[in-house]
Amino acid sequence: WDDKYLYIGHICQDEYITARYKNHDDPVARDDCFEVMLAPDPERPEFYFNIEWNVRGAYIDGHRAHGPNKPSVPWVAEGVRIAGTYRGTLNDDSDKDQSWTCEVAIPFANFAKYMKRKLLRPGDRWNLNLNRHGGDTNMQYSQWSRADTSKPSFHTPHRFGQVTFVNPPTQSANRIEIHP
Repeated sequence: WDDKYLYIGHICQDEYITARYKNHDDPVARDDCFEVMLAPDPERPEFYFNIEWNVRGAYIDGHRAHGPNKPSVPWVAEGVRIAGTYRGTLNDDSDKDQSWTCEVAIPFANFAKYMKRKLLRPGDRWNLNLNRHGGDTNMQYSQWSRADTSKPSFHTPHRFGQVTFVNPPTQSANRIEIHP
C-alpha cells in the first residue's frame, strides 16, 4: 500500500484457465477469478465492499452496506488497475495450463468516506478476505480466511481476517501484516 492505492498480487495454479470476459461488470464469476472483500472500518464488519477480477482485467464491484443477507447497493470502484498474465492457453481445456497471475491497484479514494481518517497510517486495521473461485473444468473455491458455511460462501464478514497496515523502519515500501 501507499498513500493512494491498496496493492494485491496473486498467483493461481490452474490446469484449465477460463477467462472469457474483458469488461467492467461482465459476469466475471463465470471465469476463473479472484476477489477481495474488505471492510475499511473494522468496527462495522457487516459494511463491506468486494472487487472481483479475472486475468484479462475484467472486474465487478459490489457494496454490502447492510450486510451479506441484503442486496448489494450501487457502487462503482473507480480507477482500479489490473495487469494479468497466464502460462497456458485460455479457454482451451484440451491441454493443461500452469498458472495465472494478477497485480491489482485499488485506489483508497473509493473508500475514503468510510475510513476512520482520510489517509491510512501504520497500525490501522481493516477486515479483509481473499477468495478464489470459478472455472469450467475444475471449479475452484478457496479462501484466505475460511468461512464457516457448509456450502461455499464468501459473504461471511464475521469470518474475514484482519490486516494491519505497517511501514517497517528499515524499508521504504509499506506492507500489510495478515491475521486470519
